[in-house]
Amino acid sequence: MEKMNLSSYAKVNLYLKVLKKRSDGYHDIETIYQAITLKDNIAIRLIESNNIEIHSESKEIPTDATNLAYQAVLVLLDRLNIRCGVRIDIDKNIPVSAGLGGGSSNAASCILGLNKLLRLKLNKKEMLDLALSVGSDVPFFVSSYSSAVGRGRGQILKRLRNIPKFWFILICPERKISSQEVYDSFKLNLTKKKPDVRICIRALKRGDLTEVAEAIYNDLESVVEDKVRQIHEIKSVLKDEGIKAILTSGSGPCVFGILQSREEAMQIKESIRKRQKNWAIYVCCSR
Repeated sequence: MEKMNLSSYAKVNLYLKVLKKRSDGYHDIETIYQAITLKDNIAIRLIESNNIEIHSESKEIPTDATNLAYQAVLVLLDRLNIRCGVRIDIDKNIPVSAGLGGGSSNAASCILGLNKLLRLKLNKKEMLDLALSVGSDVPFFVSSYSSAVGRGRGQILKRLRNIPKFWFILICPERKISSQEVYDSFKLNLTKKKPDVRICIRALKRGDLTEVAEAIYNDLESVVEDKVRQIHEIKSVLKDEGIKAILTSGSGPCVFGILQSREEAMQIKESIRKRQKNWAIYVCCSR
């Protein structure tokens, strides 16, 4: 029985502007993806049956056809007319429905893993096409870029280089929220003045967190804050700890603060933990 183990990394959005709603129901966006070291562990096995099996000890993720990893395997096998069985084991560490792209990352890992396991020799464009048919964030994870600007649905990617290493403290509210729920509630405001993505890129490359704090942006943040009131408390706590650059990631509701060092991030984590023992707090860095 052939097997492959993969690391399936999360992301944060350092910038997200919604441009318009498309005729297919999706939205055109402009975003800055940043891969982070928080990860799930994925094991892919070929099995004798022709079934697709999803296994996980986590009770928070589906193990049926609604799982994005299942959908990624199904799309790949169908498109290439391959008949085989696949078992996916997901060791879940990335918070679910948090705006961190865990499901999309799992799907990308399946595409990348099966390409090697089945010796398919798919090129990057072929894998990106498969990825987009599964989900809007999946192409970023298939690209294996550390940082990138995403346009269109997020699939038109331009790699960003020379972004310094940042540390992140992530705090996830108990309330889960789907990206569809957030986008369905979003009302496009064309008159609102928004930061320019180029300013954000320059600030990130300089590594000055005062500049970064002014430049990071998320169009969806106000929608998520209205639905998850705990976000206000989390942001207030992070500000009290002296963090300047704070944002909700993607469609949320996970909130992150950006820091320069692991030591600082760990100190703040321990400080918050003393007051908020039940909060889900993670420390990680950019990849």
